[in-house]
Amino acid sequence: MSGPHSRCTAPITYAGGARIYAISLGLGCEDDYSTYTVSHLERDAEGLTALDVTFEQLCGDPTAPALRGEVHYRR
Repeated sequence: MSGPHSRCTAPITYAGGARIYAISLGLGCEDDYSTYTVSHLERDAEGLTALDVTFEQLCGDPTAPALRGEVHYRR
C-alpha cells in the first residue's frame, strides 16, 4: 500500500510471529500460536477508513482449542 488513498487488493495472512493478546479474568497466554488475515483495508489522507480482519489464537500448544474472531471497522 502506498499513497494517500490506498486499499488492500488481496488478502494478507500473518502467522508465526503474529501476536494476539486476549486476556480474560486476569489470565493471558505466553505461548501464542496465532494467525490473522487482513481481507480488506482502505485508507485516505486522514488515515484508516475501513478494515476487515479475521484471527485465530491457539494458546500453549498448536493443537489447543482455538479462539477465533473477526474485526470490522468503518469510519
